[in-house]
Amino acid sequence: MKTRTIATLCDRCVLTTIDPQTLEMGKEPVRTLARHRQWDHKTYFGIRIIPLGTATIRVGDGVSAT
Repeated sequence: MKTRTIATLCDRCVLTTIDPQTLEMGKEPVRTLARHRQWDHKTYFGIRIIPLGTATIRVGDGVSAT
């Protein structure tokens, strides 16, 4: 039974380069990801998926994206 569908690739925003305590900007982790995961001048890190149904997820529940 199919439980999800892949909508699109997910590019990585620069928010991950900002230190939340000092607000200083750096180049990591986007620089390292870009070495291996860059197409069309965007750095891709994952995929967006759409569940085909609804459910409740609670702390301790097992979750899988396979």
